[in-house]
Amino acid sequence: MEVDHILPRSKGGTDHPDNLQLLCSGCNRSKGQDHG
Repeated sequence: MEVDHILPRSKGGTDHPDNLQLLCSGCNRSKGQDHG
């Protein structure tokens, strides 16, 4: 499991707990490619 930003920091997201979620490694990588 990895901690992920719901709204990426590059898009104005913060490190506040309300903007964080747990994702499996594969899901986090896939999400990162979608935002790239």
